[in-house]
Amino acid sequence: MLALVAACSLTTIGGQAVMAPLLPAIIEDLGITSSQVGAALTAMAALSAVCRYPGGRLADHLSRKTVLAVAIGAMTSGFAVLAVTPGYPVFLVGVVIVGVGAGLYLPSAFALLSDLFVGRRGQAIGINNAAVNLGGILASGLAVVVLARASWRAAFVPVVAVFVVLLVLMHFWNDEPYVLVRVSFHPISTARRLLADSRIRWMVISAALVMFVQRGSVAFIPLYLHAEKELSTALAGGFYAGFYLVGMISTPLTGWLGDQIGHTRVVLAATVTAIAGLAVLLVGTTLAAIALGVVVFALGLMGFWPAMNAYVLALFPDGSMGGDFGALGVLYLGVGSLGPAYVGFAAEQTTFLVTFTGLVPCLLVSTGLNAWLAIRS
Repeated sequence: MLALVAACSLTTIGGQAVMAPLLPAIIEDLGITSSQVGAALTAMAALSAVCRYPGGRLADHLSRKTVLAVAIGAMTSGFAVLAVTPGYPVFLVGVVIVGVGAGLYLPSAFALLSDLFVGRRGQAIGINNAAVNLGGILASGLAVVVLARASWRAAFVPVVAVFVVLLVLMHFWNDEPYVLVRVSFHPISTARRLLADSRIRWMVISAALVMFVQRGSVAFIPLYLHAEKELSTALAGGFYAGFYLVGMISTPLTGWLGDQIGHTRVVLAATVTAIAGLAVLLVGTTLAAIALGVVVFALGLMGFWPAMNAYVLALFPDGSMGGDFGALGVLYLGVGSLGPAYVGFAAEQTTFLVTFTGLVPCLLVSTGLNAWLAIRS
């Protein structure tokens, strides 16, 4: 089941990640601006955040399988719309549907992994995150192949095909029943209950700042490297793939390490590493320095999530784990979803260099919060 969940996660994130290297072609073909693209990506991320809580709550009261099937079906539909989009309005519809499906999927998938791997949550989440990063690598390669031979829309066709296969496998391999009953939602009371614990309160702020940086920077890294470092589109795309390669290798290790020495220590080390990598990426001018910056920045950003997720999952009661985790996602992903809009708008008004420099304070504040949590743990 871990392999199936990992494959679903790979396709979920890979389908979204393929948009970044396609952005220049999308902007040119649809006749839109970077602000409009940033707004579309923010809409997708925001809806993914908003749907986290209902996805987790439904997974608690129906079954993990029920919500996973609905989520995969929604993402299949959204990517199918993107594959045939004639213009920006339909493009928006497609990314919105994808965002809804991704929001429903993630808390259900993490809750299922937590059910199956109670004593090794960090390691299981790390393996799942490695699959997510492999999705980013495959997305970059897919984009290169598609742009060389066809319209950018063709990149979403294999994503749809894979999701159809995964939906069939989820139906037959997951022994849970499909459950359809009325479910009550109490998001405000859930949020109040969660944030009453200071450990969760500070961790969600830290996660929101890291997600803001990650959502804003990763989607625009190919454009940043092309515009500010004067790299070719192909080479910038290669570095983008390298970002996910680092994550694929590092996340199982950071998840395992968190299980061994404490997840808050790993979270602190991750944000310190991200600051160092972003600094090198900002000031580096040689190809070697740029490569070093991308590797270290990716190591910090990607290494943060397995430890953070395992830490908060351990704080939730079993009966409300999916809903609690989903509610937490609404909070930090809601803030993080503003990242692409910030980068797209600020880069239009100034430069990508100035815009990326503006992300440094977010990581500094996150590091301070992580240090407090590590001392307290």
